[in-house]
Amino acid sequence: MKQGVLNSVLQEMDQAFVGFRKLSSRKSISKLSGDNKTDSVLGIGEFKEEVGKALDNGGVHHFPEVVKTAEMFRDQLFGPLIQRAICTWF
Repeated sequence: MKQGVLNSVLQEMDQAFVGFRKLSSRKSISKLSGDNKTDSVLGIGEFKEEVGKALDNGGVHHFPEVVKTAEMFRDQLFGPLIQRAICTWF
């Protein structure tokens, strides 16, 4: 895999996060975790964590931006890696 693909996917995730924050600041989206912290929008680390959770849950999540980012990771990064591994292994 070329390093450019990874960089591209990471840049797209950063752009998705920026879009998410712009939207969330307009709609006052708050975190849905039960950690008893004050309600605030997700930070970049939490956004990445939610993308990981969506990947584990088959792309299901309550924030559309997280779903879109998880699909992008699956389609552009993980899918090709899996296919390459399958072709190499068999």
